[in-house]
Amino acid sequence: MITREELKKLNKENLIELILEMSELLTENQNKKCNQIVAGYLIDKSADFYDGVQARMSDEFVSEKMAQIKIWMQQIDEEEIYLNADEYEDYSSGYWDSDLITEYYDEQGIGDKINTMLRFAKDCVEDRKYQEAGLIYEWIWEMTVAADKEYVPCRKRKFN
Repeated sequence: MITREELKKLNKENLIELILEMSELLTENQNKKCNQIVAGYLIDKSADFYDGVQARMSDEFVSEKMAQIKIWMQQIDEEEIYLNADEYEDYSSGYWDSDLITEYYDEQGIGDKINTMLRFAKDCVEDRKYQEAGLIYEWIWEMTVAADKEYVPCRKRKFN
């Protein structure tokens, strides 16, 4: 006799073949009952949980928002929008102990765009639009933001 543990070790293809071969051995009534059992497993059990939940965002709204987000992604990827940066040496600790300081300025609103993307991705997850959310999260994870540097020589930092 085959145990449940042994059956659990079978992969999907093996289980399908097993069911098809067994259905050939069954009588007509047994085959109907077997089909009813299999049909019960074909129904997505999680769908019952969401049946009463209505989408908050229309497909049209999501498409428009994703189009805008893809434009921002492309602009950041192609370095059309970037951070501004000032670099200078700080000699406040003495000439030989200078530090190279870089200060970044977000004059083009990249941070706001990324925050908007994150909020929208969260809304997509809550609205079960996982493909859109996944695209945004993956891009943010892998993104690189360029910085346009300007070197300001010999700037001393003032202390109060």
